[in-house]
Amino acid sequence: MITDVITAVSRTLDERFDGAYAVHTEKVEQGLAPPCFIITVVDAENTPLLRDRANRVYALDVVYISKSNTNAEMYAMADKLFSALGLVTMTDGSRLLAYNMRYEEVDGDLHFFVTYQLTVRAPEDEDAMESYSLNSEIGGI
Repeated sequence: MITDVITAVSRTLDERFDGAYAVHTEKVEQGLAPPCFIITVVDAENTPLLRDRANRVYALDVVYISKSNTNAEMYAMADKLFSALGLVTMTDGSRLLAYNMRYEEVDGDLHFFVTYQLTVRAPEDEDAMESYSLNSEIGGI
């Protein structure tokens, strides 16, 4: 499910900024070309609910690496991210509302923190038996 949330955030960034920035969802060892975004998972929680449901909370860090490294550019991007990531659409059409959105500057990069919460259902178990038959007869005296 976390990959679906990351995909929704990545698609939202790509659509909102018309593909002007590369969006990375995996670690980039070399060849990182700013300006770009890097999406990482900071924290994830799972709280069981009744029956086969669970409440999942995913906290993400969307890092913006600018080309100019100016504070003005970072602050402008942070304001854009507040509106862009406030509501994201999953691939199945459902929408996730963001909360705990905040940002900070770390070593010249913008770290935009956002949290999404959703309810998930456990996958149905497959039957272990392929067929089953029961015969019961009551015998007479």
